[in-house]
Amino acid sequence: MTDGYRPEPFPSPFASDFDPRQGLYEVVSVDPSGALKLASSGGEFVTVPAQAVSTDVNRAVGERVSIARAPDDHPSLSAAGLRVIPLRPNEKERAFAANWLGDLRSAGLNVEGVSSEALDQVLVERLRTAPFGSEPIPPLRRVLRELLETLVGRFPGNDHDWRAHEARPMMAEFLAKLGVLEAPMPALAKKKNVWEALAPLVEAANRALAKAGTPVRLVCCEREVFPAELFGYADHDVAPFPIWLALTPSSALELQKVNVLRLYRSARIPLAVAAPDPRRLVLRPVESAVPPAAAEVTSLGFAVNPSNLGPPQTPCRATIRTFVPMDATGEMVTEDGLSVRFGRSACKNFDPAAGLAVWLIDATPHPAGRGYRAKVVNLTGKKEGDRLSDIEALNRENEVRRQREAAILEDLGRREAQCLTEFQLTKSDWHYWDQLLPLPAGKRRELATRLVMLKKESHLFDRLFEELVTLDPRAFHPHLADLDWRVEPESLAWTNAPPDGVAFAIEMLRRGRALQLRTRLAPGSSGPAYEMARRDRSPANDVGAAVLALARCGEPSAIAAIEAWARVSRIDNEELNALLVVAGWQCVAGKLQRLWGGARAQRMVRDESGQVSLFRPSNVECAACGDRLTCLVGGDAAPFPVFTCASCTVIDFDPYFVEVSERGIPSPLMVEGVLSDYEPSFHRDAAVPSLTVRLEDAPDAVPNELDKFDHLARIGGHPSWVQPPRHAGTCPKCSRLLVFALQIPDPPGADNWGGDSGMLYAFVCGSCRVSATFVQSH
Repeated sequence: MTDGYRPEPFPSPFASDFDPRQGLYEVVSVDPSGALKLASSGGEFVTVPAQAVSTDVNRAVGERVSIARAPDDHPSLSAAGLRVIPLRPNEKERAFAANWLGDLRSAGLNVEGVSSEALDQVLVERLRTAPFGSEPIPPLRRVLRELLETLVGRFPGNDHDWRAHEARPMMAEFLAKLGVLEAPMPALAKKKNVWEALAPLVEAANRALAKAGTPVRLVCCEREVFPAELFGYADHDVAPFPIWLALTPSSALELQKVNVLRLYRSARIPLAVAAPDPRRLVLRPVESAVPPAAAEVTSLGFAVNPSNLGPPQTPCRATIRTFVPMDATGEMVTEDGLSVRFGRSACKNFDPAAGLAVWLIDATPHPAGRGYRAKVVNLTGKKEGDRLSDIEALNRENEVRRQREAAILEDLGRREAQCLTEFQLTKSDWHYWDQLLPLPAGKRRELATRLVMLKKESHLFDRLFEELVTLDPRAFHPHLADLDWRVEPESLAWTNAPPDGVAFAIEMLRRGRALQLRTRLAPGSSGPAYEMARRDRSPANDVGAAVLALARCGEPSAIAAIEAWARVSRIDNEELNALLVVAGWQCVAGKLQRLWGGARAQRMVRDESGQVSLFRPSNVECAACGDRLTCLVGGDAAPFPVFTCASCTVIDFDPYFVEVSERGIPSPLMVEGVLSDYEPSFHRDAAVPSLTVRLEDAPDAVPNELDKFDHLARIGGHPSWVQPPRHAGTCPKCSRLLVFALQIPDPPGADNWGGDSGMLYAFVCGSCRVSATFVQSH
């Protein structure tokens, strides 16, 4: 259905440096004099005197406000030069939203309940909840598009939480909201993906709409994407699929002309009935905009009693007479006739509107001497505190929690020290694995048992856990039922797991389906490098976790289960391989092929009398830069001598291919071609110093502590990835997948492999004697 299709983003209505949070401030503290200390979204602070604060501003910590220049007719405020007013929309966004609403009306849509004031309220609430700092605010176009889809109705109603067998009931429910109760729905044919099953349903729905005499049709539209979302932000992995909106064909065309929406891949507009509907198309929210509790309360219409001067006898019932969304202020009348002013921030868990019946819970004299101002208003009549009281109570709870957590951490610290002492380990702020290597296998199993218990209580032991499970996953095999297979480092425990440890994963694949298997990080995501790397290679759901656990297991029955599931589910091969590469596998023509982990792991230890030579220069020149090729590993250590160009491989050629003859003579394979004026981005002033090493048996995998040359320089086993796991592609001679052969960290006494520190990886094709090298670096 998609053929790799992905919608282009709409042009942004604002400049790239536009930020609607300019002029947005948050109350940090309130001085007893009434002065407010405010913080801007950019982290700037300003203190405003009490006389410069509008009387309808809620003076509570956390309240967001706007700042305007003091008017000339108020000289008492001109010294401060500023006036604090209730939060109001950004003028540029207000203008764009007003034009958008005008475009809907110009297209022939009569939009009920969405006035200019209502749009202002949407924009104000958007700023009230917008993140401060560098975190981006969602594009306004997205907010308006979601509002349009809510108004007209969309099919399917959500993107992920449905299966093919649910499509017909979903369509019947959707048509019922459009007033069509009888609509024969065709049986669903088996399709590659569930979205392909929807097109026949939509055609049947449009026939039912035509028979009902309404001009509305389900029009095939694009999901709107935004520049920051092109690579998988939020739910835009479904952007290539269409969405159907309930519109008249003429209005759909008009909205496309003004760039409010686009038809899906130039979809044909369904025909409308010849006679226009005299009622015109009326858009209403699919779900009521009024909360259920409010909908049950009728407007009592209390009249003002001029003789009642207050104070109000709270709690009491009241009616909202007026409310101005732009100012976020209004007036209510109590059941005994007292007029009370209120602000939006006094309303607890509901949106105020004129005519709404409410409960006035607490009030205070108005600071400007204008009667009384509401402190707490709700719909239930339940006694509760105002927002400032809520914040103070929350602060008290947080302090109690902080003290409790401090005591827990102190206790955990003692237990951590006891654990390290018992296993004769020295506390480290980072790596433990060089201390874990000498431990006997039985001692590692005891430590694994202890760590599984301790991890349930604290993250203090994550580093020790991760390093032990990397070195010796078998130590954790008795505890697989206690570990989380969707997150690292726990999921590493399924490496080389016994068949009975993955039986439930096979069962999960038998009854599980998923379009997405691997987590996709949103652009702009930030955090510690190791934590972001974990998230990047994590499965997106239990189906992905089952695939990854079986691939890490590597048993023939586990691999066969993945292959069978891939055939039945018809999962996209690119999506499957994006997850499989984490465990060192790829699926080619329906069969899984191993990239690493099949060969015994050996480490290279520097030894002047060693039989294996590293970094020997050759007499063959690089076809790109002219430097002599370097033999990374000679002798019988590798399947054949592995060569590379120590300059070009670092940056410019990824990977760098070399073919080696039976006599050990290298020949560079310039698959990418070389420009006539090529100069390497990284050039070594001197050759990499040669050295000799001996080989020793080593664990299958070790962490990537790059200054540990004698442990990280390895042949076979599992790569220690500096960046996300990957492979070198296929052999340029026979097109078979290349297999991991060795890794070498920065050579001792020489320039590093690019960056601050790096690792060179070599993949090989044993049949063609071709190697491919590439570098990852910090």
